[in-house]
Amino acid sequence: MAGPVHYEIYIRRTAPADWSLHQAVEDRRQAVEAAEGLLRDREAAAVRVTKETLDPETMEFASVVILTRGAPELSRKRPPAVDQRGPACRGVGDLYAPHARETIGRVLEDWLNRQGATAFELLHRPDLAERLEASGVELQHAIQKIAVPEAQAIPGQSVHDLMRHYQRLAEQAIERLLTAGRKKQFPNFEDRPVAATALALQGAADRAFIMGGAVAGALRGLPG
Repeated sequence: MAGPVHYEIYIRRTAPADWSLHQAVEDRRQAVEAAEGLLRDREAAAVRVTKETLDPETMEFASVVILTRGAPELSRKRPPAVDQRGPACRGVGDLYAPHARETIGRVLEDWLNRQGATAFELLHRPDLAERLEASGVELQHAIQKIAVPEAQAIPGQSVHDLMRHYQRLAEQAIERLLTAGRKKQFPNFEDRPVAATALALQGAADRAFIMGGAVAGALRGLPG
């Protein structure tokens, strides 16, 4: 069963410019007409409309492009290859990648089941982060489950160093969530619809994190 749907209109003001979010609406026809109007009135060199559907299982928005018009994107040089040595997750942001979230769900499966929550919710709900931090042993065991096999797969990498790294990463992630909770950074969909929230977060560096917090908050207390 699909979750909430909204439509996002992106524009490039000039051919070499990057895409930027211009507007988010609930109606597909309105989104398409608005995008074509921007192009017709020469307010943009190119327009794109995407359909954003919330996946109730992963709690992420699946994006599908339904319209692209205007100047083609210019080819860009490929970035240099990234050095793959070192921890799989190097910063807090890496914990939110699909593979990392899957790993978190696996190593904390029992704890998450007891909380009636998912890894997505843990990464976006301050109350769950605080509860996990207070558990102590649960978090340490989870870190060990990650560090041991990762150390075995990386030549010259010690389990101890990886455990210290992931301990610091966990502390930073928890502090980020607790700070967001204290500052009430996560919107409430009862006060502002999904599309309006998405538009309000336009250009925000932590847009996905804040939107995720709003989604996780909306799910809190729901059965299943």
